[in-house]
Amino acid sequence: MNRIELKEEGIVQGDIWKKLAFASQFKAEPLAQLCGVSIRTLQRYFAPNGSVSVTQWLQSIRLQEAYSRLKSGARVKEVAYDLGYKQLSHFSREFKKQYGISPSLLNGSKRPSGERVCRVDRVVGNSLISEMAGHVL
Repeated sequence: MNRIELKEEGIVQGDIWKKLAFASQFKAEPLAQLCGVSIRTLQRYFAPNGSVSVTQWLQSIRLQEAYSRLKSGARVKEVAYDLGYKQLSHFSREFKKQYGISPSLLNGSKRPSGERVCRVDRVVGNSLISEMAGHVL
């Protein structure tokens, strides 16, 4: 396995780091192994390069990916399990802590309180068309 030269890559801006985060399943120990260094060496590398730890950085990459997928309409459960969360409640809690909204609000599967979805029927030509419309009560 080729060893990654840690000093040559920028942590945040390097695309290779994001790929390594996914390959390590967002865990620090496998990331260190993929880089060919000890976990302590990886921690030392992150320390002077920013104010986040390896674990915090991996978590932010994971949640950024979740945000992107949810924004494009993916289901909350699918995103959570695909990104390695074992408990949907843990994913929801971490997501809300990071972004201030629940994941189901972001992907549109849940509406803010007070807003209801109603079925609206309308006639166009000779056809009856049913639509879903949001209404605030």
